[in-house]
Amino acid sequence: MGAQVVADVVYGHKDGLALTLDVYAPDVEANGAGVLFVVSSGWVSEWQPPEVMAAWFERLLKRGFTVFAVRHGSCPRYSVTDALADVRRAARFVRLHAGEYGVDPGRIGATSYSAGAHLSLMTALTADEGEPDAEDPVERYGNRIAAVAAFCPPVDFTGEIPEVQRNVPLGELDALALSPIYQIHAGAPPILLLVGDTDEFCPGVVRMHESLKRAGVPAELRVFEGGDHAFSNPDHKRDAEEAMAAWFERWLAVTRP
Repeated sequence: MGAQVVADVVYGHKDGLALTLDVYAPDVEANGAGVLFVVSSGWVSEWQPPEVMAAWFERLLKRGFTVFAVRHGSCPRYSVTDALADVRRAARFVRLHAGEYGVDPGRIGATSYSAGAHLSLMTALTADEGEPDAEDPVERYGNRIAAVAAFCPPVDFTGEIPEVQRNVPLGELDALALSPIYQIHAGAPPILLLVGDTDEFCPGVVRMHESLKRAGVPAELRVFEGGDHAFSNPDHKRDAEEAMAAWFERWLAVTRP
């Protein structure tokens, strides 16, 4: 499988339910960096056996990254706002326990597809330093993300949005507050955006890249000709995942100032 797996690590609880993540430590020499993979499709976070999940992480594991597969509370029981809170908590948890997993808390990235990519971007763009006086030790830690690679993310819930987003339960936050394109700021981490040109989210992703560049954020955009939302073309999928791994190697694999 190319990894040593610690499955079902509990990073929090809500409504009597456990929130869990799986830790994939590389068989090769670890490079001291970690990557959160947000398990989410349509803001639904399904469980799969670790040996199935590990195949997606092959390119990261071969490069020495430790991967954290994060599951969140799923729609429709939980809203997008709830899911974001879960991912933010997972980032805090990983930073709190970074030493146990052999990763540098300052070199943790985030990636995923679609809804998971949206949550990765939102976590990175709305990060904070935690609450030093919080009773819960996890909440005392910041949830900063050092780099993001987002595959086909929904980035704008306002105005003219794709049909797939229209009935998404946003929860306590409004459409503007949950749109990554409106959370951009000069201190945002490096962001790689990957999208197919036939994907209905492509125009928003292109606009987001333009906004990131205007804000001075290190950002790159890869648009795949003929590519769809699912990256069903195996060449596109391979090239996109190679670009993702190279992005994290550039920004996370070595300590940066």
